Amino acid sequence: MKERDHNDSHDAGQAGGKRLKKKKMKKGVIALIAVAALLVVCLAAYAVFVRAPEIPGDPTVSDNPGDETGGNVLSDRKDKFYTFLLCGTDDGNGNTDTIMVASYDVENQKLNIVSVPRDTMINVSWSIKKINSAYGVGGVERLEEELSKIIGFHVDYYIKVDLEAFVKVVDTIGGVDFDVPINMNYDDPTQNLHIHIDKGMQHLTGEEAIGVVRFRKGYPDADLGRIKTQQAFLKAVAEQTLRIGNLTKIRQFAEIFSEYVDSDLSVGNMIWFGQQFMKLDSEDISFYTLPNSTGTFRNQSYVTLHEDELLTLVNATLNPYYEDITASRLDIMSILSNGSLSSSTGTLNGDGSAHTTAKPTATPSVSETPTPTEETPEMTATPTATPEPSGEPAEPSEEPTEPSTEPTETPAPTEASAEPTPTSGPAAGGSGSTTAS
Repeated sequence: MKERDHNDSHDAGQAGGKRLKKKKMKKGVIALIAVAALLVVCLAAYAVFVRAPEIPGDPTVSDNPGDETGGNVLSDRKDKFYTFLLCGTDDGNGNTDTIMVASYDVENQKLNIVSVPRDTMINVSWSIKKINSAYGVGGVERLEEELSKIIGFHVDYYIKVDLEAFVKVVDTIGGVDFDVPINMNYDDPTQNLHIHIDKGMQHLTGEEAIGVVRFRKGYPDADLGRIKTQQAFLKAVAEQTLRIGNLTKIRQFAEIFSEYVDSDLSVGNMIWFGQQFMKLDSEDISFYTLPNSTGTFRNQSYVTLHEDELLTLVNATLNPYYEDITASRLDIMSILSNGSLSSSTGTLNGDGSAHTTAKPTATPSVSETPTPTEETPEMTATPTATPEPSGEPAEPSEEPTEPSTEPTETPAPTEASAEPTPTSGPAAGGSGSTTAS
């Protein structure tokens, strides 16, 4: 009897143990399912959050003079081909003293960056007709609008970089080794800007790097010389960022961007682009500068663009459409040898002093082989300048400013590999042009 009771209790114990085991297994399965479900939800959320941005619709071209240049809306868009306005604001007068246009062909892993000289002349009503003043007048939207008139299309997105973002990115990758081209010494207490960096190979911190890319007073060709240094430095940054050790820092870069960068891209879009950029090799990144000449108008130094070479460069490196950008979509300004201005559209946006004349026989006093590093003959304005409107933007600072985003050597306008032979005559539309003294 006792033995039977013992066996019964033993069997009951075994049954209880099995039930306990089953309960534990059941809980384990439930936990595993919960973890798997959570993982699926996280991956789904990640896929929704971190994704390629949709390309904005094509802009509508206005028939109103001065709003948009002529030409039909471009329609045949390249797949996975994105364009950006990259600009850096200076902390002194509100201008954007670093302006670049970038195109990123994700399918073919090719990144092209084209610098727009800050003194590029644009067809506007205010007296300081420089593209870097457009931001101060109407923010990013106005800058994008004026940019579209010299490249022939509207960019998809803008990225406006604060100085601090540049510092933090350089520090995040551990500094940058860079061959500083000249001795740099400059102090501007109003901007809390103090640059003292020796020529030669240096390992630059973020603060030192800012000084290098902002410095421009010591170059013979001023801002054009600075552009070359910016591009070379950004090439060095890209090479170091793409090293294996930095591939895990995408989220750190995204955090810097979200805090110090203003953009119409979402954080998820930025992370997606960051992941794509990490697939690039440094040789897949190319830098250019819009082909140009320098001159003066009303005692202000300006950069004027070469229309034919510009079109060649834009269509080869930036154009997001299969159709070529044509001259009908551009508004290119020229300074004539008699000190007057001419627009390729035949219309000047001025202060009311513009007058239409027959197509001028005088050609701009421009060197047949201008390059960003050589001085071209200075073109001066007539002393009897027309009254300037009130309420104009502050005159752009001559101080060095803001960084940019680009390396490689800047192809000079006269180099056959980058642009066509410069034209020597003014870019005038139709049978006549509009001039103003």
